[in-house]
Amino acid sequence: MMEVSIETFLGDENRTPQELLPKYLPIVRSCLGWTADELAKRIGVARTTVTAFEKVGKDGGTLDLMPYLAIRKVFDDEIAKYPDETEV
Repeated sequence: MMEVSIETFLGDENRTPQELLPKYLPIVRSCLGWTADELAKRIGVARTTVTAFEKVGKDGGTLDLMPYLAIRKVFDDEIAKYPDETEV
């Protein structure tokens, strides 16, 4: 997992959600207690695909729309299950 500090978030103000999600995907997975394999099963792809999504984030790239929507759906469903534990 990547180390999180204030520097992690610098420069993100003007980035799109499709750019930010792959960057923070390892952090979100870790907060949920999920492995790459578990997220992969939840969105219906191979673990190596999740690893590739996370590499996009490390490289500063953008996820295509369909993977972005699939991951967001899984995260949104998880948040909806536990609304008191996921306040922002």
